[in-house]
Amino acid sequence: ATNSSLLYVNENIQGGNASGDSWTNAIPELADAIEIAINNPSITEIWVAAGTYFPRYLGDGQFESNNIYGTIFNIANLKLYGGFSGNEASREERNWKDNPTIISANIGAPETNHDNLPELIISNGATKETILDGFIVEEANGLKSTIQFSNSTARHIINHCIIRNNRAMFGALRFTGITNSIIANSLFLRNNGYQVGGLMNDAGASSQVLNTNFIGNSGQNGGAIENYGQLSIANNIFWSNRSNLSTTHDIYTE
Repeated sequence: ATNSSLLYVNENIQGGNASGDSWTNAIPELADAIEIAINNPSITEIWVAAGTYFPRYLGDGQFESNNIYGTIFNIANLKLYGGFSGNEASREERNWKDNPTIISANIGAPETNHDNLPELIISNGATKETILDGFIVEEANGLKSTIQFSNSTARHIINHCIIRNNRAMFGALRFTGITNSIIANSLFLRNNGYQVGGLMNDAGASSQVLNTNFIGNSGQNGGAIENYGQLSIANNIFWSNRSNLSTTHDIYTE
């Protein structure tokens, strides 16, 4: 089906014209689809088929063919859904468990993380609801956060995501100045940070964490969550998280 507000992405597409107007014409690179959407406000949603996707553009939209340090996905104002096989007519038909859709920072030698990207996904100043749903986000290594949402009153949602094996200064996910955010039905697995491994809910952030598991995360303060804002948690599992400086291995709050 063709929908002028929707783009289709499939790295394994054979043929088509790469316009993104259908699965048949899917865009092979998620990075290209996001750049098209950024420059066309009528596009609000992107469906992504199983595969592994890497950032290709710098924050200013400049393409980097060598995928150098500094490329990133800017998803502000967009709704990204992964977990498709590449023939679905509705979001309800997808299966994110059977169709792993990976956003990876491992742009260099596969066996080491020393040359991986330091961050993968940002949303700054969004004015519309922003959604990341059905993705695996992995292997960032740097001095920021793997995913950072900031400076917005628009709702931000992370749902059905696995955030794993990231090393970040301020957590695998950081909310700062985000007044309406929800994490649901997700997994934070084996993330390591200088301050926190999993989620940093920074000053000025108001967040809900629901039905989400935090397993094997580590940091100086909270292993799983470090909170300086407003935080509501319900029906989550915390297991084997570790804090290096605090006795609160799961949630550090001030």
